[in-house]
Amino acid sequence: MASRFLLCCGVLLGLSCFSVRAQDSFDEYRKKRMQDFNAYRNRREKDFEEYRRKRSLEFARYLEERWKKFEAYKGIKRPVEPKPKEPVVFDEPETKIPDLVKIPIRKVVPVTPAPVTPNPVKLPPLKENVPVTSKTKFMFLNTPCYLAMNQSLKFTLKGISEKNIADAYKRLSDSRYDAFYNDCAQIYQRLNLNGWGAFLLTRDIAKRLQGAGNEAVLLQAVLMTQLGYDVRMGVGDNRLCLMMASTESIAEYGYLKVDGRNYYIMDSTFRNGPFYTYEKNIDGAVRPIDFDNPVDMKLDYAATTVRQIRSLKYPQMSAQVSVNRNLIDYYKEMPPLAGNCWNVYARQALENPCYRMLLPQLRQYVTGKGQKEAASMLLDWVQTGFQYKTDDEQFGYEKPFFKEEIFFYPYCDCEDRSILFSYLIHQLLKLDVVFIYSPGHVFTAVCFDDPVEGDYIQIDGKKYIICDPTYIGADVGRCMPNYKNASFEAVRIDWN
Repeated sequence: MASRFLLCCGVLLGLSCFSVRAQDSFDEYRKKRMQDFNAYRNRREKDFEEYRRKRSLEFARYLEERWKKFEAYKGIKRPVEPKPKEPVVFDEPETKIPDLVKIPIRKVVPVTPAPVTPNPVKLPPLKENVPVTSKTKFMFLNTPCYLAMNQSLKFTLKGISEKNIADAYKRLSDSRYDAFYNDCAQIYQRLNLNGWGAFLLTRDIAKRLQGAGNEAVLLQAVLMTQLGYDVRMGVGDNRLCLMMASTESIAEYGYLKVDGRNYYIMDSTFRNGPFYTYEKNIDGAVRPIDFDNPVDMKLDYAATTVRQIRSLKYPQMSAQVSVNRNLIDYYKEMPPLAGNCWNVYARQALENPCYRMLLPQLRQYVTGKGQKEAASMLLDWVQTGFQYKTDDEQFGYEKPFFKEEIFFYPYCDCEDRSILFSYLIHQLLKLDVVFIYSPGHVFTAVCFDDPVEGDYIQIDGKKYIICDPTYIGADVGRCMPNYKNASFEAVRIDWN
């Protein structure tokens, strides 16, 4: 018995020793992995800093050469089209058999995927749990950010000649700015910003360090090109201006053409006239400014007042919605896009909190319904749940909404309703939907899998049934009478 007891004790002691050695081995392995990762991260940071300094000094020498004269083009005007002051209300008797009409389509605008330009600049890897006690705190879109920024980094331009700008650029290439540039890249990545978000961030940072003026323009240009964006400086009206390439045509802002690419002058106070700029940009600055966000920006969440949106025809169909006020503030800063650019607004995903709040509420009403009934419910929810006003009445200018904005502003018009309705059809019913456009009006048409009767258009042999979110009370398949003989464009939507 005693020998068995001693044997058990020996086994337990051996297992204990093995366990301690295994734990020690795991701790050593974890420590080694962390050391390897830190070494890799430090190498990436060092590579980024050395690459940044090398290409910046090379570019500073290039900036000393004489800049070329370019003529500025006037900005494209915002679209101004007469829209109905009041929405059209469907008033035909329910018993009337409709005269089904094939609506003529003069043009089908193909899918325009979100442009993607890979970033050739290798940004430093994200750091976690970085001490911020020695950094400057500032608020970007009501989101706290921390930056290695102090007055020793501030500089003064002696003038705006090529040599003055090149000398300042050389100073900004110095190693004393390494931590500052690294922090800017960290903030940009941590917040998941797109090109326009990067533009707003670097504009804020440049103004905080340099105030308004030529120095802020130069610093913002440097910051944007460090992130890989095709932004350049120009001289006009005896001052520096910032010009940017864009994935979309921008209205109102003047622009230059350099190597066949438009560069928009991002200051509306500049008059039209000759501008001077350089023909080649710094190595790696190739990405045009984009306005698409494939993933949520990581802005702090500030919930707006909850709104309840209810269908008139289906009063049980109601949804409570709140959105992020900080995201609304970001959208307010968007430049006006030229032309019929509804694809940009439609393909933008709902921010996650809004998606998780809205979609499950609506899904419960349409689950188990046939495609036409489900579409009719969603159509009436959009038709009757929102108050109508034209953009001109509400803002004094044309302003298409991103989907979150329709739940924030008190009124919306036809393109806003069509953007939201098309998204709901795509998300909840998984059906193909297109925009239908005629000057003064935008609505949608849906390609049903089930047989559905009604006014329709035809694309590639497939029927798309008219669904008009601004024809109040009209069911699926009803086109406004005054548009039945109009000539339309059909605009396909890219949801990827």
